[in-house]
Amino acid sequence: MVELVARLRSAGVEVTPEIEDVMLETPICEFVDKGIKAFYHDRPVVFLKTKEGGTKTISAPHMIVTLLHQMELTPRRNVVIIGAKGGYLASLVSKLIGREGQVLVFDPSEDVIDYVEKKTEEITNISCHLLKDFFREPISFGFPLHRVLITGQIPFIPEWIQSKIEEGGFITAPIGDEFEQNLTKFEKQSGELLETSLGPVMFGPVDIKDSEPEPISASEMADVLNSLISPLIEYELLDKSQIESIQRLVEDLMGTKDNMNYAYSDEDHPMRDLIQENEEVFHELWSKLEFVFESHLSSPGAPDHVSYKQHEDFIP
Repeated sequence: MVELVARLRSAGVEVTPEIEDVMLETPICEFVDKGIKAFYHDRPVVFLKTKEGGTKTISAPHMIVTLLHQMELTPRRNVVIIGAKGGYLASLVSKLIGREGQVLVFDPSEDVIDYVEKKTEEITNISCHLLKDFFREPISFGFPLHRVLITGQIPFIPEWIQSKIEEGGFITAPIGDEFEQNLTKFEKQSGELLETSLGPVMFGPVDIKDSEPEPISASEMADVLNSLISPLIEYELLDKSQIESIQRLVEDLMGTKDNMNYAYSDEDHPMRDLIQENEEVFHELWSKLEFVFESHLSSPGAPDHVSYKQHEDFIP
């Protein structure tokens, strides 16, 4: 961790002495049962998986440091964290605000809440709560909210959060859809929320259920292909025969009987034969799509990262 912090600083990430201290005294292994090596390479780590394939992660260290820095935490603050990060982030926050401050963790998943409660049961100023409806106030707060941190992708800040944040307080959240988000900091001044963009990011959803893969219908697959080939045609990455092959596949998909009750593993899925018959088309298309759309997540604290004078965080 000492080496990781040093690499983050050399890459331009602002690690304050206070943040460094709490990270050094909070081992990541206490919050993740296995697979922590990636964390020291400045990558996210999975702390929970569902049987249906959903996952929840603890963000990469450079993002953890950035979130803590932007929250401007001081002792005796009341902090709400929506979207539990395995209890690790809440533990760091609790140490930065001290015993007289409060950390309220909300998450829509009972499994996640149970996990975090077990990991933080000895930390007295952390409480965990099930969030049944993200857009409705979960409990009646008897105190002002100084800081709100939302750790999953959302389209906008719910009204109940806007109304509860105190004058001079902050809300930090990744605003956008699942493909494009901006980490945004909102500060309440004179009753208004003033926003500052901190740069593009890529967070998963708040609810772990939203990360579970779902069966896709034939018509949805056709729509996806239609949407994806447009930029490839615009940049002349497909020849005439490839375009015609994809267009025929789209037409075949549109004529396939949809059944959303099918699972990916079903042998008689109505799209299975079509996909197998057009394996070569998918293979050629996939390599080009990766070239155009692949996201590259920043890992400035990785051992093999090239140092820059300016911090290049958040670059997808």
